[in-house]
Amino acid sequence: KEWVEKFWNLPMNTGTWRYYDNCLYMFAFLALSGNYKRSASEFAAMFLADRIFHNVNPKCGINQALEKGFDVISDRYYYSSFAYQGMDSDIDWVMNMNLNCPDIRKPDLCIFLDLDAQSSKSRIDNNRATVEIFEQTEILNKIRNKFFDVFDRLKDENIKIIDASKSVAEVSAKIFDVVDGLKEDLN
Repeated sequence: KEWVEKFWNLPMNTGTWRYYDNCLYMFAFLALSGNYKRSASEFAAMFLADRIFHNVNPKCGINQALEKGFDVISDRYYYSSFAYQGMDSDIDWVMNMNLNCPDIRKPDLCIFLDLDAQSSKSRIDNNRATVEIFEQTEILNKIRNKFFDVFDRLKDENIKIIDASKSVAEVSAKIFDVVDGLKEDLN
């Protein structure tokens, strides 16, 4: 698709500098390795701080990209915090601090690529040398269920669920259809 080609070749990537500029993001990912134990509340707060940084960073933040007229695609957003940290801490607290933060934008669209836990674990095992603390089949199943609980709570958000067990071509086509529909709605 033409818009994907245009997007892919943009001179700005909102995530790249975030990895180097934001110590909380790096600390959170060290903790995900399992070597640095943190509570669910600490994870939620770290990812909240990172999300604020990702929105307002003057060098590479979402706000700056949108002000320049760029479309922004993010591979994770507050939905992940709700599902992951909502399993072991007060989900209402996690949701409220994200949804009520004035520096965190509400996305126009959330595309959730749905895949059962066993298939997810198989893909992880076949494509990575290491796994994170959440990447065990039983935990992946709990997380998937928690995502659906979260989506039930967020009826006013534009959430599209796509079956990720299909081929890459089929999943990609469905994503293109959903994004094209959003672009038409916004224009």
